[in-house]
Amino acid sequence: LPARQVTILPSPGAAPAEPEVTPEPAADDAGLPAAEPAPAATPQSAFWKLVAQILAVVWLATLVGWWWSTRPTRDQKEPAPVPLHRQQSMALKGARRAALDKNEKALKQALLEWARLEWPDGAPRSVGELAMRVSAPLSDELERLSSASYGRGDRDWDGDALAKALRSFTVVEAYADRHASEPLPPLMPTSATG
Repeated sequence: LPARQVTILPSPGAAPAEPEVTPEPAADDAGLPAAEPAPAATPQSAFWKLVAQILAVVWLATLVGWWWSTRPTRDQKEPAPVPLHRQQSMALKGARRAALDKNEKALKQALLEWARLEWPDGAPRSVGELAMRVSAPLSDELERLSSASYGRGDRDWDGDALAKALRSFTVVEAYADRHASEPLPPLMPTSATG
């Protein structure tokens, strides 16, 4: 574009202004105009530059933290199952606690839970059936509990004696042998004349 010069006149009531002189840019050896010098940094612009840099670093740290928290972990292991002997021990402790508290319902639940762990294939379904599978004095106390629960007579049972009997007893092996040798007859026997 061709250069154009514009003259602006002052308003009639204004004081005369000094003419503004604009320096001509100096030419380089190659004939290009020289670059203008950069304005000096003020303390205020340095402050905002520092604030912007800090915010950028915080933003990047937030992105890295978000990525780190959402990445899948490699070794998500399930907790190890509780060993059988520990489950049985917890059930017996619960039974002793319920016996001392005279809580019949909790006692029966804990005893049948222990029996289900002891005999997973053929667990007893009642306290009376459990009494046949354990040694005395626990079997005697369980029979008293069963007769107190379902009998017509005395409805009282000794929780302290039952808790003491739960501390030392053995499983009767003869019960398993007796029932293995005497299986139930089939529901629909086959006839010999067939």
